[in-house]
Amino acid sequence: MVSKKGTVKGMKWLEVRKLYPNQFVKLKVLSSHIDNDQEFIDDIAIINQYQMN
Repeated sequence: MVSKKGTVKGMKWLEVRKLYPNQFVKLKVLSSHIDNDQEFIDDIAIINQYQMN
């Protein structure tokens, strides 16, 4: 999420689902970690949102 000052704020997936229900979102991964050869997303930022028709 971009604040009023233009900085990117990290969000969790549950926050995104609450703020943008029934919408498509384009996101950017801000941080992640790898555990047992699987990548887990820790923080994301919303780049754009799209309404579902």
